[in-house]
Amino acid sequence: MTPFATREQARAYLKEHWLAIAARAPRGGDEILLGRGPASGRGGLREMANGVIPPRELRALRAVEVLEWVAAQEARARLLELTKGAPDDRLTREAAATCNRLEGRK
Repeated sequence: MTPFATREQARAYLKEHWLAIAARAPRGGDEILLGRGPASGRGGLREMANGVIPPRELRALRAVEVLEWVAAQEARARLLELTKGAPDDRLTREAAATCNRLEGRK
């Protein structure tokens, strides 16, 4: 693979997984955006810092919202499964918060 292709592949990965990467990085990923970290790069990375949620993650977060609206036993079971993901993953945190809200509705 050429250096350009490798860089573009890394940039695409960063864009898709930005929120999880920033949550784990020191100072919230500032080093990456400022060009100090090993994954630094130009162009396209600033949009990640501006809160652009990748489409795949946005769909998953919307699905959690729909499960909350439905609030049926099956929906609650699926939300509970989602809470078992990586603790620093946004989807896991949102599912846990939704479960807590639904718990209060009993």
